[in-house]
Amino acid sequence: MARKLVGSGHRIRIYSRDRPEGELAGLVDYAGCFSHEVLWKKFQEECDASLLVYAFGHPDDDLYRTHFPTKLSEYAWQGMPMVMVGPSHATGIIWGLEHPEACALITRADLEPFLARLKELFENAEARIRIAEAAIEVARKEFDPIGIRARFHQILCEAC
Repeated sequence: MARKLVGSGHRIRIYSRDRPEGELAGLVDYAGCFSHEVLWKKFQEECDASLLVYAFGHPDDDLYRTHFPTKLSEYAWQGMPMVMVGPSHATGIIWGLEHPEACALITRADLEPFLARLKELFENAEARIRIAEAAIEVARKEFDPIGIRARFHQILCEAC
């Protein structure tokens, strides 16, 4: 994905302890590693959207059908649009298909729709705000820890 963005006017910024090496180092912007409190502030100041990517045709493709990306809940709460890219059978992408108002979704391994969606988000502040607000609303319903705990206790009581 990063290789395909070269020359498109878009860049992927990576926040990590591990500095990218080899070819990847020249394709992305390495932003460093920060505490949680500093990271989210920098991320929101420096980036236009979060990116959740599943590789197309990955050797562990079956894993995509059964796992759920725990970072998805954090991305939904961040107040920025989420761009989700990957095959339609990946569980995170299925979540995006079920909540199209809460993310910008690309389910084909074609660069053109991806770049068009990035351009749309870059040029349209109202779309960015609408997607971010919808993601927060979904997060309130699906990722609220107090509500999740209450629902879990309700299920346990019903099972007794």
